[in-house]
Amino acid sequence: MSRWQDNAVQYPRLIAEMEAAGFFDTTGPAGPLLEALCASMDLEPGDVAELVGRAQADWDRAVAATASTWQGWHVEWAIQVEPEEADTPAEAAAAAWAAMRAEGSIANVFAVTGPDGVAVEVDLSEVSS
Repeated sequence: MSRWQDNAVQYPRLIAEMEAAGFFDTTGPAGPLLEALCASMDLEPGDVAELVGRAQADWDRAVAATASTWQGWHVEWAIQVEPEEADTPAEAAAAAWAAMRAEGSIANVFAVTGPDGVAVEVDLSEVSS
């Protein structure tokens, strides 16, 4: 099962991200939504805050577990895809992949993080085989 499919990870993540976005702030623009949530769940704002705190703790543990169990290399290549080139995330990914694989591509610079957590930039055009 992928981490995306793991509800034990994604549910606390959703709540933690909602908290970070201010969804549970009674004084902000989401205040009426929080009031409606409390009424729907028959809870007081303090009870919701407790649930949010528990979800945040679960999310923090999931993040820590991922960080502590990863033993491999993390390699990233980035490209800017213009808005007129794609309307969806899948189209943007396909455009990036096509650019990377195109004949004459200079997709040769990567951000690489090693198992020890050290991140470096690698330009393959400057590395001798």
